[in-house]
Amino acid sequence: MRAQVAEVGEAVDHLLAPFRRSSCGVPGRRRYSLVAARAGTSDHHSLYRDCSVQSRSLTWASLADGLLAALNRHAIDGFAEFAVHAGVVAAGDRVLAFPADSGAGKSTMTAACLAAGFDYVSDEALCVEFASSRVLPYPKPVTLSEHSCSLLGIPTPGVHLEGDHPEAGFRPEELGAATTEGDLELCDIVRLVRHDGPSRLRPLPASEAVGMLLRMSFNHYKRPRESFQLVTDLARHSRAWELQYDHPAPAAALLWDRLGAVTPQA
Repeated sequence: MRAQVAEVGEAVDHLLAPFRRSSCGVPGRRRYSLVAARAGTSDHHSLYRDCSVQSRSLTWASLADGLLAALNRHAIDGFAEFAVHAGVVAAGDRVLAFPADSGAGKSTMTAACLAAGFDYVSDEALCVEFASSRVLPYPKPVTLSEHSCSLLGIPTPGVHLEGDHPEAGFRPEELGAATTEGDLELCDIVRLVRHDGPSRLRPLPASEAVGMLLRMSFNHYKRPRESFQLVTDLARHSRAWELQYDHPAPAAALLWDRLGAVTPQA
């Protein structure tokens, strides 16, 4: 990634540095560039992928958000295994996932779970190998709205990503958690349900887990037969739950007490 404005490049690098693995080794291959508008004009700043314009904006914050979204799309589109839209945390090698649509609160619940004691796997995707059923970490910056930060008592701004609908990006360690690695096994699948009153966790039948995973999958249509078999196996060897909650912090504490700190009992 290249940026003409140093502080913009430093902000993006701050967010992405913990997740960098290695260089692709080919100059210009999938290179993203943040290009400033010409001085003295009303032109927009631009986000390029190689020589192709991806987006334009008057604000650097929106372009940085567009860059992270483009990287996320590229990673998910190129993933050959099974992927589900979900927040994902871990206690040791045991993984807990809450499949959910965008805007359903999965990133907020992920951040709350990190504060409660879980390790970070992803706030975007549950990624599972077809052959082994092993969970693969997909860490990225945790993106939280100002409202979510206020709910959880997280200092802002972090690194702001989006101008019109302000969000902030956080590295896991800024939320008090480590990014987990190694062999991970999916043990608990949790449906998030907003509910007035105290947090409650109730068991669900395995068939509910199958529905959650398939409905929220990014790519089951690419390998439908294998995806259905994998989801059936995951549901058979995992616990399914419904979490009814009002505030994410006590809900995450309940998850830690029931599913994180000790081997869960249905």
